[in-house]
Amino acid sequence: MFLGELSDDKLEKWKLSRDSLALVVKHVGQYPPHDIAHRAGVQKDDILIGLNDRTDLLRETDLIAYCVNQFKPDDEITLTFLRDGTKRTVKIKLPE
Repeated sequence: MFLGELSDDKLEKWKLSRDSLALVVKHVGQYPPHDIAHRAGVQKDDILIGLNDRTDLLRETDLIAYCVNQFKPDDEITLTFLRDGTKRTVKIKLPE
């Protein structure tokens, strides 16, 4: 999954703040082993707003560092995102 920053107008449209997690999904892997998020239901243009209830991870690098330092293979994480204004949550098992 590749993430990017939201534009100011999209932040405003969805009533999101630059002080909390709000990253747009730019690409979701389609083929193994990079398709874990895709299989869980994450789609391009979804807006990631939470990872295990953490909303203070503001950049993609923050998310990566958090996951590398806090989790091990086969751990399960919860992603919270917006799609068309609807909040959704999915669980993803980290690869081995």
